[in-house]
Amino acid sequence: MTGLHGACRLASNSLLEAMVYAARAADDVQSAGSSRPNHVAPWYAGEASSPDEAVVVSHNWDEIRRLMWNYVGIVRSDRRLERTLRRIELVKDEIRVRARSAGLLPEESRGSGPHKLKPHPRPAPCAAVTRRPPGEGP
Repeated sequence: MTGLHGACRLASNSLLEAMVYAARAADDVQSAGSSRPNHVAPWYAGEASSPDEAVVVSHNWDEIRRLMWNYVGIVRSDRRLERTLRRIELVKDEIRVRARSAGLLPEESRGSGPHKLKPHPRPAPCAAVTRRPPGEGP
């Protein structure tokens, strides 16, 4: 029993073993020589996504779930609902910014948000449509 993977891995024998393994590994590296290839192909990540994005999505999902559980559950108050709404708006803005920077959203959208929108053109009124005062229906 070497103790390298055992319960006594910090005992003096294990430290001595670590020194012996390190010396042997250094000798093997020196005797191996250089066996590097002449050309290394560039790295191709394929369809892999950034793990950073997965962490952000997971965090936002967990935050919204906890907000709903803690503040919009059976026991509610106006103060809790307002806090939840403010926090969800911040998360929504963060998601919108990330989606735009990833090219998933155009710079301008017709959805709700703090940005200025171009007004929709209104159709010309039709001559056949007449307005009646309230209560004077057919």
